[in-house]
Amino acid sequence: MGSGSIRNTSCSCGSGKKYKHCCGKNKNSIKEGDILPLEGGGFLHLLKIRSNDGYDQYGENGFWYSNIASVEEVGRIIKLQNIDDYLLKMRADSIIENMRLYRTFLKRRKNSELLKKTWSLESHFSSDLFKHYLSLIEESYSKDLIGIKAGFIYCNEPNGMLLKTDFGNLVLISESFRQCLFFMNLYMLDFEDDIPFDIRFSALKIAIRIMLTKEALDFELDSRGTIPERVLQKIRINLRYQILFIIGHEYAHQILQHLGDNTINTAINLNDKNKYIVYNHSQENEFDADIQSIKMIKKDVPRRLVFHNSLAFFTALSLYEHASEQISPSISYYLTHPKAIERLERLIEYYPELSDNNVVELKNYHKNFISDTIKILQEDVAVNFESYETYGSIYLGKWKEKALIDRIDY
Repeated sequence: MGSGSIRNTSCSCGSGKKYKHCCGKNKNSIKEGDILPLEGGGFLHLLKIRSNDGYDQYGENGFWYSNIASVEEVGRIIKLQNIDDYLLKMRADSIIENMRLYRTFLKRRKNSELLKKTWSLESHFSSDLFKHYLSLIEESYSKDLIGIKAGFIYCNEPNGMLLKTDFGNLVLISESFRQCLFFMNLYMLDFEDDIPFDIRFSALKIAIRIMLTKEALDFELDSRGTIPERVLQKIRINLRYQILFIIGHEYAHQILQHLGDNTINTAINLNDKNKYIVYNHSQENEFDADIQSIKMIKKDVPRRLVFHNSLAFFTALSLYEHASEQISPSISYYLTHPKAIERLERLIEYYPELSDNNVVELKNYHKNFISDTIKILQEDVAVNFESYETYGSIYLGKWKEKALIDRIDY
């Protein structure tokens, strides 16, 4: 919370009250984390107490940013100069608009200060995977992409995207998308021994709930369970190549110049000579970007790893699509993306050499896995519909020793 010249502005604890009517009354006796009663009913959770430390120069515009960004970063957010500032502002806005994320970053900052480290919001978003993908692809492609700004961000819709901004094009991958795939992998992967099914199915539900924006994004504050290290290691390896595929997919949109392409429809033939399926142009662009993401990779081993993990990605996405349709059937006839199973099949058909020429067998493996899971999901959604609609947290069975209560235990 502010002091001095900022005393008459709003409290940073989120109450919307003015400082002098909020926590300022008893500022000598209160401490961070306190939950205080408010006049007229309700409670105030005091998240942060701080001095101005140079932030007052930005006034009320920079007030909320000041708790999660450095003084220098707040200045960049208030007065955008380049694509780096634009991305920083998008990241900051997405955090302050989600209280669970906001509290997560307050904790990160507090831990950083306890270790006497210089705080920076920007430093909490790694660019290593983007650099890794660029190192895997042909030089002719990397030259065209090297100047494109790219990074992770928290956003309302877990996905990847290529945006056109006043400062240039920007590739974004949602952090919650990565979290969704983490739990999907816990459900899908073979760990060579028995992980209890209730734990695996809980992981699947967490993943689906993240995509539905119903799962609280507070995994650092409230772990969903203690996952064995051997399981973590396998998930991280597969997840890395899935994210590389998604990064490549968004870069492919840039390479293929899909931004601003407004062509309406096209028709293609799938398998059956007498059966045509019509896709709109944006759906065709998605097929092309999937193929290009793998095509750009220059060496066989990483290409195969990205290819097979892309199939796992589309398997996970297909499970979400089926659950989402059962929970809230779509009413729009215009979809920007083809169905995940169609994208999976198109990739297998395009890259038979990466499928070891067992195209039919590989298709059937993923389709059978999806079909078997859908049967279980349909029954669970029908019986436990509210568990997919209620905002909060789901735990990993016995891997979670104690269920925590928000605002009390953390």
